[in-house]
Amino acid sequence: MPILIDIRENQVLGPVYEQGWQEGVQRGVEQGIQQGVQQGELTVIRRMIEKRFNFRSIPAWAEERLSRLTVPELEELSVRLLDVKTIEELLP
Repeated sequence: MPILIDIRENQVLGPVYEQGWQEGVQRGVEQGIQQGVQQGELTVIRRMIEKRFNFRSIPAWAEERLSRLTVPELEELSVRLLDVKTIEELLP
């Protein structure tokens, strides 16, 4: 007959398990939020680039460079977008 034990009910292992679980959940939530912010920034910047340079779609080389940028870099790029004359100047 199998014996089932819930590790969360163990006095020694339960608290350690719960702490690890909570830390993992928190890390996952924070990472998910960061990815969501980055995707939102990318979406807006793509639309701004398409409008500014009259593109139907962004060139593949530019898309590849955009995808490597962090959120702070994307925010800085969105400001520079107002002053540059070409996409090559924007994404050297």
